[in-house]
Amino acid sequence: MYILSAAREEFELAVKINPDYALAHNNLGIVLAKLGDLEKARHHYEEALRISPDFEDAHYQLGLTLAGQGDLDAAAEHLEHALRIAPDQYLTYNSLGAVLAN
Repeated sequence: MYILSAAREEFELAVKINPDYALAHNNLGIVLAKLGDLEKARHHYEEALRISPDFEDAHYQLGLTLAGQGDLDAAAEHLEHALRIAPDQYLTYNSLGAVLAN
């Protein structure tokens, strides 16, 4: 848990220094999701996508987070968008299949 908290602090600092750094928002979202704060994670993935609309991993991570929040339709949309950007990502196909099966 300590390492995740330390990572969170570093990504928060990166976002504070450069609020338009999509990768830092995405990475902060990943850490927040691991810490169980899906709503804040979602915010940072959405911010990453505002900055960089075709950021494949942000679509993927947002899709996972939305699925975790029970919004399966929106999750599928983001996972499908991620696959349009990077059609060779087998993990994304697997995640989309799991979302569609529910």
